[in-house]
Amino acid sequence: MAKQDVALASEQVAQISIAGTPNTWDVYIHDAISKIYLSQPHVSLIAEILSREQLTRQLLERTLDVAILFDPPKVEELKIESLHMFNLVPVTTFKNEINRPSNVKRYIMIDWGMSFINWHAKEVAGISIPAVRTSTARIALDLMLQCGGSAYLPDMLVKPFIEQGTLFEIKELPVFERELFSAFHKDNENEERIIEIKNLLRKDDPEAPAIMTPQ
Repeated sequence: MAKQDVALASEQVAQISIAGTPNTWDVYIHDAISKIYLSQPHVSLIAEILSREQLTRQLLERTLDVAILFDPPKVEELKIESLHMFNLVPVTTFKNEINRPSNVKRYIMIDWGMSFINWHAKEVAGISIPAVRTSTARIALDLMLQCGGSAYLPDMLVKPFIEQGTLFEIKELPVFERELFSAFHKDNENEERIIEIKNLLRKDDPEAPAIMTPQ
């Protein structure tokens, strides 16, 4: 690592670390990283998947430059900015279940952050006990397409599957609007680079992630 730091310094390359919780990669960071990678040749990226607690700790320790997460910590040392809004849509592979939400089969509970979990407990209380719980939409979508199931998934992700007739929106269940945030330390020494990175993250929302393409 010391040799790498010397090499970076000699080539005047800035090292920027970006991390997010699992689902922020599924719905946003994956494509945003591609833009940064292509447009910032003088930036050496470190990209990781971390828990919310790890993100907060590393930001405060200044070992992480930018965090992408759903429920940002309310810490004075950190600057929080809204990054992206999208809808979580209830979908299923079982067409005959779209009007009977209380009998939804093979429901997969995805962790979309605490505000979603609290809302889900109040507004979708009548849904069946989850067959699977996961922190990533990738696992949920794979299971649904291979074995059948139901879950709350991002609108930009499910759109092609709904159009193709593989997934069906459960009309009787409410849609949840989810906000995505960026967080960084107010006194980060890489502030200029971070501002450039933030602008790239915010400019022209990334396309829907290519988790799986309908056949």
